[in-house]
Amino acid sequence: MTRSASDTVRRALVLTGFMGVGKTVTGRELSRLTGMPLYDTDLLIEERTGLTVAEIFARKGETFFRDAETELLQQLAASPHRFILATGGGIVQRLENRELLRRIGVVVNLTADPENILARIRLEPGVRPLLQVPDPEVEVRRLLAAREAAYADCDVRIRTDCRTPAEVAAEILRCIAAVQCDSTAGGAA
Repeated sequence: MTRSASDTVRRALVLTGFMGVGKTVTGRELSRLTGMPLYDTDLLIEERTGLTVAEIFARKGETFFRDAETELLQQLAASPHRFILATGGGIVQRLENRELLRRIGVVVNLTADPENILARIRLEPGVRPLLQVPDPEVEVRRLLAAREAAYADCDVRIRTDCRTPAEVAAEILRCIAAVQCDSTAGGAA
C-alpha cells in the first residue's frame, strides 16, 4: 500500500534557509503535493503591517521585523493544523525562533552555493534589504557563515543547487518520512 504525500507529513513542515535557496517555490510544490496550505512568514508580516519587508526595514528597522517574526511564530506554534511554512532567511538567528520552529513542525533547511543564491536573487523581483551593499557576493558569504550554526539546527538538510522545486520537494517528503519513522521508533528526530 502506498501512502499519499499528505499522509507522509504528520506535523507542519517548516522550510528554513538563506534568501534565494527556493523556500517559497519549494513550499508551493509541497503544498500542491500534500494539499496542505502554504504560509510564508514574510508575506504574513507584510499583510499584518501593510508594509513590504523592504519598507519595514527602511522605516522601522530590522529589530522591529525580527520581533514581528517571533510574534508570528508564537501564534503559529499554537495552531493544531498541518501546514507548510516558508520562513524568512534570518528567522533562525534567534534561539527562541528556532525553538518555536521545532514546536511548529519538522524543520527542513534548504541550502545552495553562494553563486547560485546570487544568480537566483538577481532574477527575482523586489528589493533584498540586507543586500543593498556595495558587494552583495561578499555580504551573502558573510551572512551564510554567520548563520551556519543556526541553519544547521534542523531535522533535515537539502541542497537545492541545479534541482527543480519538484525534485527538492520529493526529496523532502522522502527524508521527513524517514525522520518521522525514526522518531516513532524511539530514535532521534
